[in-house]
Amino acid sequence: MTERKLSPEQIDQLFAFCKKKGVKHYDLQIELVDHMASAIEQKWEQNPDLSLTEALPSAYHQFGIYGFSKFHKIREKALRKKYTRLQWQYILEFYRLPKIIMTIAISLSLFTIIRLSSNITLLNLILLGIYATSLLVYFLFFHKNKSRIELTTGKSFMQIDYLNTVRGSLFAVGFVPFNLLTITSIVLREFHFSPTGIYILELITSFSITLFIYIMIALISHVPQRIKEDFIRDFPQFVKS
Repeated sequence: MTERKLSPEQIDQLFAFCKKKGVKHYDLQIELVDHMASAIEQKWEQNPDLSLTEALPSAYHQFGIYGFSKFHKIREKALRKKYTRLQWQYILEFYRLPKIIMTIAISLSLFTIIRLSSNITLLNLILLGIYATSLLVYFLFFHKNKSRIELTTGKSFMQIDYLNTVRGSLFAVGFVPFNLLTITSIVLREFHFSPTGIYILELITSFSITLFIYIMIALISHVPQRIKEDFIRDFPQFVKS
């Protein structure tokens, strides 16, 4: 006897059911629908005469009273971890030769500037101004929304929400490394270090600032473009051409 399988129309009903239960993101709905579809088809193996309307409540109740909500949270957490892992994968993909060599060169240059500077606060403001101006120029003249994803439907995706969250956090965290200069200045003023200790602290500060800037560049330019490529590959039917 041929195994009974869910039709595309019945799969759509499961998506609608998940949405009704408060699962708004389509990529998360896929995870839950796949689980429920397997449960329903197992029910049909035992009783092929069951309708979807009869099998669905039974599959849903297999989760338990709070099981569906719990499973929803577990799968949502797993997807967030997946997208975070992909983000760092793309950052490492971006941060390769010759960028590693450039990081060392820029760090040593910044270290030399810090060594020669008599006013760390003024130096911090100058570097902050250069950084802020560079960000503004990039977004005004070079960014041009190349990484923006326009959907053909009103569906919501965790992947896109995650990308928007990354974008929204850039300006909030983008100026953090420049506080390192201020912190370094305070530490050197309040504590007595040997000349070697001062060199090491200033070198670490220079390297940290440079590395952070490269991560910011990856988050601004490379990561969104790679996420867009992933999304278009996985969900081409929902992307405006």
